[in-house]
Amino acid sequence: MTVPCSQWRVDDPLDVLSDYDPDSCKIDGGHPCKECMNLEEVDANIRKAYDLLESLARKRKEVKEKVNQAHDPVLRHLPHEIVSLIFEYWVEDSKTNAFPDDVGLSHAVYSQSVKIVFEKPAPLVISAICRTWRQISFSQPRLWTSLNIFMNDPDKLSTQHQLVNEWLGRAGRLPLDVWIHCRPDVFEEEWDVSLLDTIKTTSSRWRNLRLSLPPHFCSRLLSGSLLVPLLKTVKILGNNSPYAGTLHPFEVQLPVSPNLQEFQLYYALPIGNISIPWSQLSTFEMAPMSLNDLFLVLRRIPRLQKCTVFIFQRESEDYPRMEVLCRSVTHFELWLNSQQHLCLFEYLTFPSLQRLVLHKISQRITIDDLIPFCIRSGCQIKELQLEGFGDSLKDESLISLLEYLPSIEKLSLLIPLSYSLSNSTWITDRLFERFQMKTTSIQGQQPFLPHLRDLKISAYPAISFSWACVLDTLDVLHARIRHPSIPAGSQIHVHINVDHLDTHGPVHLDAASLRRIAKAEWRNCISLVILDSGVPVDLMQLPNEPSDTDE
Repeated sequence: MTVPCSQWRVDDPLDVLSDYDPDSCKIDGGHPCKECMNLEEVDANIRKAYDLLESLARKRKEVKEKVNQAHDPVLRHLPHEIVSLIFEYWVEDSKTNAFPDDVGLSHAVYSQSVKIVFEKPAPLVISAICRTWRQISFSQPRLWTSLNIFMNDPDKLSTQHQLVNEWLGRAGRLPLDVWIHCRPDVFEEEWDVSLLDTIKTTSSRWRNLRLSLPPHFCSRLLSGSLLVPLLKTVKILGNNSPYAGTLHPFEVQLPVSPNLQEFQLYYALPIGNISIPWSQLSTFEMAPMSLNDLFLVLRRIPRLQKCTVFIFQRESEDYPRMEVLCRSVTHFELWLNSQQHLCLFEYLTFPSLQRLVLHKISQRITIDDLIPFCIRSGCQIKELQLEGFGDSLKDESLISLLEYLPSIEKLSLLIPLSYSLSNSTWITDRLFERFQMKTTSIQGQQPFLPHLRDLKISAYPAISFSWACVLDTLDVLHARIRHPSIPAGSQIHVHINVDHLDTHGPVHLDAASLRRIAKAEWRNCISLVILDSGVPVDLMQLPNEPSDTDE
C-alpha cells in the first residue's frame, strides 16, 4: 500500500541535516567515530535523494505540460486566433460570475467572490495549463485588461508591485478595469504602497475604477487632477466605515473625464471635495450625504437617470427649501432616518420616475408626503419598494398611496426583523381586501393596482394578515389575468416570506388553506411561493394536520 506523502514528508527535507554535523566529532583519535561516519554517509544520500526529487519534479512539470498539450482537443484542431477568442470569452465570463451586482450580496458571498478573483485570476489559470496556452495568453493584451489587487499583507507588496508591472506590460496600451481592495483589519498607514503610484501612471487608460481602500490610500491615488479620458465608472467603497471620510477627508480630483457616466461614493465626503464633470453623469450613488448636498447634486446633474442616496443629517440642521425638477430620473432610492428627510419630496418633481425605493431607519417616518409628490410629478411608477416602515405606517396610508399609483407592476413590502417585534400595522387584511374593490377615478371604476404582476411581502416574525384573505386576493388576480384584454401566457408572481421566532411560534399554513391551494384554478398562471426563511421551509409543503378550526 502506498503511504501518502503527507505522512512522511517534512516541510523541508534538508532541515533534518542541520541538527548535527558529524564532522564535529573528534572522539576517535581526533577523527569522527564510526557512528558519525555512518551518519555522514546517510546525510550524503539524503542530499542526493533531495536533488533527484527536485530534478524529477522539474521533469514531471515538463512532461505534464506535454500531456496537457497532447490531450487538448482545442489546440489540436483550432488555429491560435480562434483559441485566443475562446480565451477572451472565458476570461470575461469569469469576471461576470465573480462580481455580480453588489446589491444584496451577503458578506460570505462577497468575500468568496473577492477570494476567487484575487487568488485565481482567470488569465493566470489559463497560463498555467501548458506552454502553448501560456504563449497564446501572454500574446493577447485583451486578456490582461482587468487589474485586481488585494492588499492584505505588507510583506507581499513588493512582489505584488513586480507582478503589476508584468501584468500592465501584457495589457499593452488597451483600456484598463482596475479594482484595488484592502482589508481594513490589516491596514497600516506606514505601508509602502508605491504600487499605487505605478497604477496612477496608467490613469489615462482607466475605463472602470473600483476602490475599496482606506482614505489614506484613496487620497494617494485620486489626488492631483488626473486626466482620465476613457473613464466611465467610478466606485469608491468605504471598506471599514463610510464615515471614515469625515475623520480623514480626501479629495476626488477627476475633472477631465469626458466619458464618466456612473459615480458611486460610500464615504462621508463634502461635495466640495469632489471634482468631476457632474453634468454628464447618468448614475449617482452616495452614502452618507446631507440634504443640502443632495439638492446641490440634483441641480448639477441634468441627465441623471438613477440616483441612490443615504441621507444622514441631524434634525436640527436645516436644508434649502428649493424646488428641483429632474426630468430624466427614472430610478430613485433613498435611505431615511428622519421625517424631515421625507419632506424633501415636497420640493422634488420627477416626471419620468419608474422605480421608487424607500428604506426607513427612524421609527417616526410616514409616507403622507409621497401622494402630493406623485400627483405633482405625474409619473408612471412601475416598481415600488417600501422597507423598514414600522408602526408609524398604517394600512390606510399605504392603500391611499397605492390608489394614486395604478401603474405599479412590481410591489415589494418588506419589514426587517428589527422592526417586527409586534404585528405590522400596514400589511394587514385591509390591504388584501382592497384588491376586491373598485377604485373611483376620472376614467370611472378601475381595479386596484390593475397592472400588478409581481408582489413580494416579507413579514418578520409576526404576520397581521390571514392566509384566507391572501388566497381571496389571488382569486381576484386570476380573474383579471384571464380577461381577453390581457395577453395570453401572462404570469403573476407572488412571494411571501415569513420568519418565525421561538417567542412567536411557527406561522404554518393551516390545512384548509393548503387544500385550497392544491385545488386552485390559478396555479397555471400565478406563481405562489410562501417560505419560512428562518428555517428555511416551504410552508406550502408542510405536512400540516387538520385541526378543529380548519373547516
